Amino acid sequence: MPEGYRNFFFGLLQTGMRFAELANLTWADVDFQRRLLHVRSTESFKTKTSNSERAIPMTKDLYKLLKQLEPNRKTDLVFTTKSGTQIKERKALSICKAVAGKAKISSNAFLHKFRHTYATILVQRGERLEDIKKLLGHSSITETEIYAHHKPDQLHDKVTHLDNLIDLDKKGQS
Repeated sequence: MPEGYRNFFFGLLQTGMRFAELANLTWADVDFQRRLLHVRSTESFKTKTSNSERAIPMTKDLYKLLKQLEPNRKTDLVFTTKSGTQIKERKALSICKAVAGKAKISSNAFLHKFRHTYATILVQRGERLEDIKKLLGHSSITETEIYAHHKPDQLHDKVTHLDNLIDLDKKGQS
């Protein structure tokens, strides 16, 4: 897999950003001191909605990657191909499908699944939907719920506090 695309896919998974948001992320949007990525409209890029403008905290791993990439940057864009050109959606999708195919993952691989995976991981780790909504730049919790896939076995953990609430083996008094 081409290195620029590998880094880009890592960025998608670590941020939950939309393809266009990450492909248009510039070094001016990276705040290393506060460890934030700023998603904002510019003259050359418009966010999907006003709610899409947000600050996303960097994971330690993403921070480390960006610190490695910064000294070798060829353009204002954070994620580029090896030659310094912008990541293209069609090429990224083609690579994503090829990798998924080699890994014997459903042929239904698409770039937006990185965003779904990000939200699902946060839900499974117990993060609040309201916080996930803000991280994804959604305007409503309903939209976030579509992204946040629950595993059925996780629901078992949610009801264990009800065990032994009432002792059904005790005979009631008449």
